[in-house]
Amino acid sequence: MVRPTHVAWYALGERQIPRQNWHVSISRHSSTARVRIGLVAAAALLGFAACRATTHAPVGLAWTAQKDGLTVDLVATVHIGKPGTNAWPALIASCWTNTKVLVVEADPTNPETVQEAFHRRAMLPPSEPSLETRLPPELVNRLQTHVRAVPSWQRLKPWAVANVVHLQSILRWGYRPGQGLDVRLIERARDEGRLVIELEGADEQLRIFDEAPWDVQVAYLQTTLDDLDSGHTQWEVERLIRAVDRGKLEVLEAALQELRDRGDPAGRYLLPRLFQQRHVVMAERIEAVARRHGRCLVAVGAMHFAGPDSLLDALRARGFSVQRREVRSPTPCDRVQ
Repeated sequence: MVRPTHVAWYALGERQIPRQNWHVSISRHSSTARVRIGLVAAAALLGFAACRATTHAPVGLAWTAQKDGLTVDLVATVHIGKPGTNAWPALIASCWTNTKVLVVEADPTNPETVQEAFHRRAMLPPSEPSLETRLPPELVNRLQTHVRAVPSWQRLKPWAVANVVHLQSILRWGYRPGQGLDVRLIERARDEGRLVIELEGADEQLRIFDEAPWDVQVAYLQTTLDDLDSGHTQWEVERLIRAVDRGKLEVLEAALQELRDRGDPAGRYLLPRLFQQRHVVMAERIEAVARRHGRCLVAVGAMHFAGPDSLLDALRARGFSVQRREVRSPTPCDRVQ
């Protein structure tokens, strides 16, 4: 399955758990627990992994798009990383020096905004029956082993439970949203006085899941548990992070095609909304930012650059020429202080 990464975390989203809430509490709301790659991989969870105790930085994936005097640099991110993962991908260094404007899908470093969006979108209305009374008994039984550390999960919508359960697994495997490349870029940009602009924001990302029909949300939850219980999710997360690390776009494209080929109900509904439809809007907004602020660095989940109807294709449809950036030789790790 896929997640927006980010705030759902993504990203899901890519996508969004405030640093003080890594334990995933849902008292008022856990952050946009979204870090699931794969419809899990996809949602664009991808941000970036790290320099593995070597003397060289990860390569990464980056492009430059140009149109009528406008220049936009784009870099693929992974919305999670492991502690100690503080190396810049080699391709970011030159992009970083060319602009004072950072553009991201959503800014997860503002916990109040993220939590407000999660509470508004993820919680069942007080007048509605609790979740366990509305799910098939066999699915409730499977959930029990995954939600022991999730207080009040019965008041969450199915898509939100799926993302919280996925996030818990991500944390258990040693990853942290605060170590994602996008968060580290945001923090460094603010430290250096650069402008940070959101393409979407937490509420817009979570709305994709919240607007899904109930049966799609339940199917999404079922697929999430299937992939977690089979070990597929962990394998997929590690596979995709390695691919971004090594600049292997073809691996991301294969993963996205696998998601489409699965043809499950959740994927059929969510994939177009997480990718193609978002890309058209994102490309329009990226052009508007470039016209207003000049050259900018766009850092979004890696899966947005994969396959047909990618963000790159949406930019081309608006008249941009797009060229992939290449690393000519190994670049020493530039560690963020």
